[in-house]
Amino acid sequence: MVVVFLVVAVAWLRPRDGWLAYAGALVAMLVTIGVLINPRIDRMRSGRAFMSRVEQASRDVTELGLVGFREQYLLQLRRPSVNFGHARWRERAAEAADAAAWLAARPGRALLVESEARDACFGAAPAVELGRANRAQWTLVSGVPDAACVARGDRSRALLYSPPDARLDTGG
Repeated sequence: MVVVFLVVAVAWLRPRDGWLAYAGALVAMLVTIGVLINPRIDRMRSGRAFMSRVEQASRDVTELGLVGFREQYLLQLRRPSVNFGHARWRERAAEAADAAAWLAARPGRALLVESEARDACFGAAPAVELGRANRAQWTLVSGVPDAACVARGDRSRALLYSPPDARLDTGG
């Protein structure tokens, strides 16, 4: 729709009034996003439903960490959390090892991990399956991770994230 509007505007206004065509295309794009796209972003697409499940499953966990997470998960999380750097897709093994070192350092912690990270460092750790989200299988792991991963990990990579409206009571 926006492309059609742009082509019509350029053909009608010609190059002499290109700035008007640009402004018209911008307005058409903003209206399309505001009227057609944004209203369709529901609980499932935004990650809100999945993060509600995570918060429910981790309500008794003192500290929650996220490994290989999607940024939208942080936007939906209502409690403080720890992560090990965003978009470390080239360093998945290192990120999992850093998370393992963090998890092993103190009891009462748990990690939200994808299946790949779970297989790499948390296969024997107690786990709660949380289902699929964003084409990945997610699990909440706690307890003792793989000792080799702990030895390779760097706890200083842990980054605390506290959302603007963080509430420690995530049950409501």
